[in-house]
Amino acid sequence: MNFIKNKPNLKLIIIWLVANAIAWPLGILLAIILSYAIVNIFHPEETNLIIGFSTAITIGFAQWKVLKKLMTISMLWIVAPGIGIGFPYAWVTINVESGNNLPLLLNTEWVFMALLFFICGAFVGLIQSRLKSINTGKSYIWILLSGIAWSISITLNSFLFSGLIIGLATLAAFIFILKERKINS
Repeated sequence: MNFIKNKPNLKLIIIWLVANAIAWPLGILLAIILSYAIVNIFHPEETNLIIGFSTAITIGFAQWKVLKKLMTISMLWIVAPGIGIGFPYAWVTINVESGNNLPLLLNTEWVFMALLFFICGAFVGLIQSRLKSINTGKSYIWILLSGIAWSISITLNSFLFSGLIIGLATLAAFIFILKERKINS
């Protein structure tokens, strides 16, 4: 299962995509459980407040589990999405539920949300690009595709497809980075 020295093999591609695809619904389930156990004590009937943290951390954990078998990788890989996506998601939730309007871009909140989570996803990508052991000078690809993936996933918010979108985008980034590494070697 060598992903790092050569091109990614089919088995690893499938594992990466499945891990990301399963992580999103597991994150939603985790949010429901944590809401009933902890959050609802302070903020009744609220799952949205922590759903950003839980889905982001489960995605980070799934990716970390796959990557730790292939390279040296910090556990901060798990935390980065939780911080980068969780806090803005909670901020949006608190604003909407307290009756405050989100800023309108092009007369819609949707564009604001997409832009906000593109920036947050790029921030996650920036942190993660410093944590992985593949260094080619092409980290901007990881940062850009991470921003795009998180923006689409959060804006779409699909139980079945959001994790897969993140998996496809980050897989594309890895393939591009490995291709560049091979050319530069």
